Amino acid sequence: MRPVPPRHHPVCLALLLAACAPAPGPAPERAAPIPIPPAETAPPAEAVRGYVRALYARDYAGAYRFLAAADQRLKPEAEYVEENLGFAGFPLELSRRLADLIRFRERAVEVQGDRATVTMHLTLPDASAPLIQRLLDEAQRPDLTPERKARLLRDVAALGASGQFPVVIGEERFTLLREGERWGVLLNWAKALAVRLEAQVMEGLPFSFTPVRPLMRVLPGETVQTTFRVKNIGKATATGKARHLVLPPEAAAFLTVVQCFCFLEHTLAPGEEISLPLIFRVEFDAPEATRALTLRYEFYPLDRFRPEWEPKG
Repeated sequence: MRPVPPRHHPVCLALLLAACAPAPGPAPERAAPIPIPPAETAPPAEAVRGYVRALYARDYAGAYRFLAAADQRLKPEAEYVEENLGFAGFPLELSRRLADLIRFRERAVEVQGDRATVTMHLTLPDASAPLIQRLLDEAQRPDLTPERKARLLRDVAALGASGQFPVVIGEERFTLLREGERWGVLLNWAKALAVRLEAQVMEGLPFSFTPVRPLMRVLPGETVQTTFRVKNIGKATATGKARHLVLPPEAAAFLTVVQCFCFLEHTLAPGEEISLPLIFRVEFDAPEATRALTLRYEFYPLDRFRPEWEPKG
């Protein structure tokens, strides 16, 4: 289990913002929205443009607006936003400006009744390039002055005006569904894996330990985040460490842990309660026959945690 960058659907967006992903934690004040096509009336190709811009900007509330209603019925917006590593505040404003630099070229649009496929050629600012990384990294600094923020936005505008910025070029095929007059991008969460999260405290450790979301729907290729809550309910300071288990064991071959509280020891004072982040990915090559798996965490007193349970690098 080694740390790896997050990926998202579609594939060509997967590598773009990995290096500048925000750390899990409380979101700062949200930026004012930049206008994008109204999801309620956008034709298929415009819905794709709106979705791609929002996804690139890590504006998951915005991306959700462009998802198919069939997907939205399976996963509420709050749940979708919570499980993704989104930008907020000024970083979101700047990443939206970068998303406005994306160039789209329609290769094909096929509509059959209430189903459409859009093949789109995409040219996107390469967020793994040092120039774009620098802008996004600096945008996340907590000590930015209004003057420096304005300068960063001018820098992005200058890149757009010159056209001289590093890009990633790719082609993606999107499936969309229509309900009423609204087209939405289909991720097909109906075929997602059911990932059950379990937590158990082992004998001798005075902790309570629970997953915030006991069940998640995760598509192959998706990276998601969630949290567990742990509290010391004893009368003395205690230290524990969690063991990570995947059930059935063969499912571990296509599940990658990106960040896990199980990598560290945790010491809590009496009455202390903390949130423990977990970020994981179900790989693209997960067998279609696999419909469910369980991530189980067993919290042990430190003196009972065995060395062979350490996560393998």
